[in-house]
Amino acid sequence: MTTATYVYVAVVVALALALLGLGWVTVGPPYDLVALVVLVALSVVSWVLRDTDVVHRVQISLISIVLLASAVIVGPVGAALVGMVATVFESRKAPTAVRLFNMAMVSAVGSVGG
Repeated sequence: MTTATYVYVAVVVALALALLGLGWVTVGPPYDLVALVVLVALSVVSWVLRDTDVVHRVQISLISIVLLASAVIVGPVGAALVGMVATVFESRKAPTAVRLFNMAMVSAVGSVGG
């Protein structure tokens, strides 16, 4: 990977952390911790069992549906945490930069959706 790739990943990670912090300050922590745990479990299952037979290198996951439900049920901070934790459990071995990018991007989507 090039230096520009690492800079881009760092910017996306910083954006995700900034959105998480902004959500915590403006809205507060997740609304319901039990619901947060259930939604994290659903998101992990959705991420790990995503369908890989659509087209070469195109994968479909139901995590966006779980993130949408998370935004409503546990708020933007909870949705960001749900997205971040789901991508930790990658079924294939990916480079660290790819894992960090996936964690940050899905977390940012959860924050913005909330």
